[in-house]
Amino acid sequence: MYESLPDAGHRVELYVRSFAPGSSHQLQDAVVRRLQALVEDGHLDGMRLRVWGDGICPESAAASTTAGGFVLDRVSTFVAWARANGFTPRSCLRATDVCSTLADVEYTAIRFPQILLAEFRDGELVFLSPCGDTERSIAVLDHLDALADGTLPVADAVPQPLEGEEPEADTVGLREALVDTGLAGGSE
Repeated sequence: MYESLPDAGHRVELYVRSFAPGSSHQLQDAVVRRLQALVEDGHLDGMRLRVWGDGICPESAAASTTAGGFVLDRVSTFVAWARANGFTPRSCLRATDVCSTLADVEYTAIRFPQILLAEFRDGELVFLSPCGDTERSIAVLDHLDALADGTLPVADAVPQPLEGEEPEADTVGLREALVDTGLAGGSE
């Protein structure tokens, strides 16, 4: 019912780790129900629910598939949006170096939050939650409240990019871009 949407209009994409999320089940269920109501009430033109797991390894074989490429493209889009709007990408996405002594392997993984909400207008990302910086944090529930009110969360408080700072827009050198934006973190 909500999957085949055009890019035009005001729509959202809800990213979840699982359809059976364990401890976050109630939150996920409440968010999906509220988004469905926002669509039915005409506040949104549509929604997509996407399961993307708990993370992705950018250099894995899975990342080179169509589904993996989509996820990496969205990660790049979300990082660029966060930087362009003065938010810290690490507030919703985190790259970690994973070392397995049993398998004698090291790799980078991008970890995803339990739930992430991306808001689009005519195909352009206009807001992402959760997001934040050193002084504030905007949760998915805050974002839902703003959608119901017809506003952007903290619309007046969203800082502009620093002078001379350009957002990352491509997926080439994703690991380097993640390090540069502060997304990459320590070892797990």
